[in-house]
Amino acid sequence: MFRTTFKIFQLISIIGLVLVNGVASSEFLVLKDEREIQRAAQLKKSINRLSGKVMQCVKSQNGATEGCVCSVQESCKFKVEYNDVKESYCEAIALYPHWKGKTLNYTLPPNPVGHALGMIGFEKQFGRYCGQ
Repeated sequence: MFRTTFKIFQLISIIGLVLVNGVASSEFLVLKDEREIQRAAQLKKSINRLSGKVMQCVKSQNGATEGCVCSVQESCKFKVEYNDVKESYCEAIALYPHWKGKTLNYTLPPNPVGHALGMIGFEKQFGRYCGQ
């Protein structure tokens, strides 16, 4: 049990470190346009679905990450979710090229809770599929 918890903690720590590095090295962009907000929310939902599949896989394997991580499309076993994120990112960046290299900040009415989305991580992971 301890070993499983520790492995999951390590995985979450690595994800957190990547997010912090991406946020620290990018500019912030506050989205006000409703269409941009909806597109950012759609992208976040896509990545949350993929992340959920990865975490379910890790949990089902008692914390082992082998076969669960989606670092490249070819080795990702969650093809539908991976492609959804890829397509959502490529469509978003085609519509809003000024998002590149930015951390997007937005709220979804009527809830005042803020959301942030680091585009640098998406660019590194999916940019090659979008002709970038």
